[in-house]
Amino acid sequence: MRENISDLEFPSLELTDLANFRDTMEEIASQYSAWRHVEDSYAKQEESFELEGWCYCCACPSQFLTDYLYAAEAGHLEKRVPNWRERLLCSRCKLNNRTRACIHFLEQVSKVSSKSKIYITEQSTSLYEALKQRYPQLIGSEYIREPMAKGAIDKNTGFRNENVTCLSFDDASINYVLTFDVLEHVPDYKNALAEFFRVLATGGMLVFTVPFALGHKNNIVRAEVSVDGEIKHLMDPEYHGDPINDEGCLCFYYFGWQLLDELRTLGFTDAKAHYYWSDAYAYLGEHQVIFSAVKE
Repeated sequence: MRENISDLEFPSLELTDLANFRDTMEEIASQYSAWRHVEDSYAKQEESFELEGWCYCCACPSQFLTDYLYAAEAGHLEKRVPNWRERLLCSRCKLNNRTRACIHFLEQVSKVSSKSKIYITEQSTSLYEALKQRYPQLIGSEYIREPMAKGAIDKNTGFRNENVTCLSFDDASINYVLTFDVLEHVPDYKNALAEFFRVLATGGMLVFTVPFALGHKNNIVRAEVSVDGEIKHLMDPEYHGDPINDEGCLCFYYFGWQLLDELRTLGFTDAKAHYYWSDAYAYLGEHQVIFSAVKE
């Protein structure tokens, strides 16, 4: 068992653009290689295995279940590589790597408080439930495809209906907007970013994750919607899990550093990518980034 952790600081590097990323990777080349070596040493042939570490959300040591669901092939290793980002499930709280890290970031970097007005663009997930226990005033929502007024509550599920490109909230009424792995499914994501900016109060923060191509300046467009409403696939269709739709959700984008420039153009300041990794917290994986931006 690793030693207990008393310093809860979120383990990340703050990055602002592609040049900054490349310079930083050169500076930490040996450390980056060591991280990959640790992951390679943990990757096993069994279909599932557990790693030991410290769960920030549970505030205690835990076992983290790892398997090969959503795994990718790694030819240079001649073996499968676990999808560290989406797996590493804590045996206590059942939160995976990505969602545990989002809570850790929110509380240790953004300094959210119990009085903060928080909106998260999900409501049917374990992450929403975990945050609701910590922040009773948290507002969550889902995008319900059948006709329903924005802000209305679905009588069957109890979920609030919101479209991120046209939110029901008043201007400057929210302190934190949280959206995790959602924007890649929104064809007009720039309208969503503009809406997040509108509803955030002065000093409010947007915190989000998206599939991110660390070495790319420009966003990668996988699909687009034509003027007549038809979907045009520019790459092989890729569908991600949707907690309220068994068919999954089409991925329109992998984002590049262009995204931070777009945030700044909208008026956000202090737009950053927080590249994180930690063996002790079981935050393993090569492409782990949380983004933040502030409305001043």
